[in-house]
Amino acid sequence: MSQIHAIIQGTADIKSVKRVQCAVLSPETILRESVGSIHRHITKGGELQNTLMDPRLGASRTTRNSVTGLNIKSDPGNFGHLELPLPVYHPIYIEYIKDILKCICPSCSSLRTLPDLSHDDIVRIIKKKVPMRSKRAKFIHEQVKKAKECQVCGAVLPDIASDNASQILNLLSHQRNPKLYCSLKKTRPLRLVN
Repeated sequence: MSQIHAIIQGTADIKSVKRVQCAVLSPETILRESVGSIHRHITKGGELQNTLMDPRLGASRTTRNSVTGLNIKSDPGNFGHLELPLPVYHPIYIEYIKDILKCICPSCSSLRTLPDLSHDDIVRIIKKKVPMRSKRAKFIHEQVKKAKECQVCGAVLPDIASDNASQILNLLSHQRNPKLYCSLKKTRPLRLVN
């Protein structure tokens, strides 16, 4: 619940907001600002420590925040964290990640290029034809989608696919297992394949 109605307008040192910047927190920042690891289930009559109902995360109707001591009306809440056994892609960013992976070499992280189209050529074309940042990755992919080998490190470049139902990214390597690659190319891949 917000306390915006309780703010009293004054004239001392008031400045207008010029800009707001939003970003994703790094894993280190999340762990540093976290008040607790959430790793237990909530049990009836059991202890709430390290569960989703942990009083350190924020106040509830019946309890105060155990870190700040604030009640439900004025408590902004605190961060907690979950440690997952496998990496998870954020569903909002899955399409961006897929577009970026289609443009870079997974071995050396350089931009995928063709023998007749260098990195500098791609940069020059982008500056002239694609002013919108949101469309650059798709444009680069269209230019370099025929590349089968990295021009920098010589690694075989895998195809990138995703299963839209479960949002799992797949690296399809046609060199290690050609039969599996051909069968997955015809159907939707459901697991990570190297």
